[in-house]
Amino acid sequence: MTNEEKTRRYRALVEECLKAKRFEEAISFYRQLIDLNPGDNSYRLGLAWAYHDCGKADQAVACFEQVFEKELQRRIFTGFAFDELVRIYKESKKYDRLVDVCERAMAAQPEDVALLGELGDGHSYARITVSRILAAREAYLSGNADSLGNVIWLMKKLVEFYLAHIGREDKYFFHQSMGYLTRREQDFMLLKLWDFDRKPIHEKYGQLVERLEKEMAKDG
Repeated sequence: MTNEEKTRRYRALVEECLKAKRFEEAISFYRQLIDLNPGDNSYRLGLAWAYHDCGKADQAVACFEQVFEKELQRRIFTGFAFDELVRIYKESKKYDRLVDVCERAMAAQPEDVALLGELGDGHSYARITVSRILAAREAYLSGNADSLGNVIWLMKKLVEFYLAHIGREDKYFFHQSMGYLTRREQDFMLLKLWDFDRKPIHEKYGQLVERLEKEMAKDG
């Protein structure tokens, strides 16, 4: 088999293992992919996520750090490894490591700092709003009927936010980020996006909002 044929085979095996949550096997196949494609960071990212999903946090961080360091050296900053390291260091309260990662990213791409800040602010707002929705939901389930209106209001605000936020990502950030990826990395990312978009999660939550509004109308 050629390297390309082996790569396709191992990618198929990785997908099969991940779907079945056989993370140890997926890790083994990701290592094979990395050996076959040493310059392709997408497989090392996949390895990091597989480590993370099976509870091997230290190995995941090591992989993310390797990808991040390579991007800094090439001065091609995609942000995938950076985002994961920031999240992990925040959750584990390793603030010295967090500061170090942020300073290295700013030094590598000083012209992108404002853009990263804008994108990060948007995701922070979304996370806070989702947390408020969950809190209002718990209050409603605990017997506070007035909280249902708060849930619906917050979900509408989240929908309004995402319409604008995703528009910026699709029309600006997406096109800019593609310039930082190799052709193979672009193909891999687009394949993942296509697979994600096949899952109609937006339809699920649209129907949920409609159902809640109907319940409120009946109660009113």
